[in-house]
Amino acid sequence: MPLRPALFVFAAACYAAPAGPAPAAEAILSIAEEVQVSAATQGVLLKLDASEGTLLAAGQPLLEIDGRRERLALAQAEVELRRAAEQAASDVDRRHALKAKELADSEYRRALDIDAASPSSISDRELNQLRLSAEVAAIEVERAEQDRQIAGHELRLKQEALRLARLDLDNHRVAAPIAGMVVEVHRRPGEWVNRGDPVVTIVRVDRLRAEALLPVAQATLDLVGRPAEFATAAGQQRVTATGHVVFVNPKADPVTAQARVWVELSVEDRRLRPGLRGAIRILPAGAPQPPAIATNQPPAKPSHERAD
Repeated sequence: MPLRPALFVFAAACYAAPAGPAPAAEAILSIAEEVQVSAATQGVLLKLDASEGTLLAAGQPLLEIDGRRERLALAQAEVELRRAAEQAASDVDRRHALKAKELADSEYRRALDIDAASPSSISDRELNQLRLSAEVAAIEVERAEQDRQIAGHELRLKQEALRLARLDLDNHRVAAPIAGMVVEVHRRPGEWVNRGDPVVTIVRVDRLRAEALLPVAQATLDLVGRPAEFATAAGQQRVTATGHVVFVNPKADPVTAQARVWVELSVEDRRLRPGLRGAIRILPAGAPQPPAIATNQPPAKPSHERAD
């Protein structure tokens, strides 16, 4: 089946860089990053340190689920680890087996010396018993050494069990994965949550995405990473924000022959919000970016600072 003309033109344009920057195109702002924070385990939600509108820093404690059972399991794992460490460090059984072997070997050699000096003074049965006792004592030494190796393996198992117990307890506390604002709370303290249940939704407020449509001849894949500028009107002022192209859709609309382009912007001005319309301008590769936020007029001074 032959390619449609628009798709063919776009496929060819993807590998042919334009001579200059792409012209300005209409764009709309949208949320750049949204995260739905879920419970990592099940239990009663004890604490939620956020509500709608709360600003969070990345890594800030956010929620806690009842973990009393896991704390008990952690304490038990710590006791078992200490016991395993003591057993792995102890060589009492090995030293006892060595002394028993030394005694059995001594008695057997003594019997052999007596039998050599006075034949038939010790029966063959008694000599066999002493020999077997010496061999059993040697096996006991091997058993003690093997038990000590097993104790070392048991120690490592208890160490891993302790790490697992700590991980289970850590899953009861969840921190904010990104910096942003809480826009929705799905669960409240006192409610039961299962693993994977959404608790809060966080969106980035310091970054926005400007989405625009460019003609396929200009929406080349080498635009990714290029600096860009977004401009819109906020009241009587013109507000701009800078960023870079993060995505060029390899699929073009066969009717309009346009492809979607995303520009991620660093935002400090709260007047820039999702849903605002404006325009983007893609700058040449390597071009210096203008200030992140700029207005055509300086902010007004407070009344007590103005000159008379």
